[in-house]
Amino acid sequence: MDLIYTTNAKFEAYVPGWVTDSSVALTALLVRAQRDVDAILGPISRSAETGLKFDPDALRDWEAEALSNAVCAQAEFRLSTDEASLAAGRSTKREKGPDFEVEYSDAAANGAAPARYGQKVQIELEPIRHLRRLTGVVR
Repeated sequence: MDLIYTTNAKFEAYVPGWVTDSSVALTALLVRAQRDVDAILGPISRSAETGLKFDPDALRDWEAEALSNAVCAQAEFRLSTDEASLAAGRSTKREKGPDFEVEYSDAAANGAAPARYGQKVQIELEPIRHLRRLTGVVR
């Protein structure tokens, strides 16, 4: 999967003081974060060409920027969270409705951040909530 929603340069600008040691590793991190964000956008048809739910070129500039920022926020969260914990998962709780599915860590039941998504992701996605088919909230 290619990097569609953001760029390495946008991530570098998003995270204060960030210095990229490996552009390949940063791109791989952003691709994983892009998949994470795509997963919480709800049951929207994926493009056969990109495998993603949105084409940033078809969005208004501010919508594409919000999508980019959400991916950057998730990548920043992934950097601050042990990747092994994300991959292996902690004890999780899954909530599923007719048009959403969200996983929370065992810590989320106590009001802590979820295992899979950074808290800033929800803030960054707020401007494009009209594009999402998600009635649940990522906490």
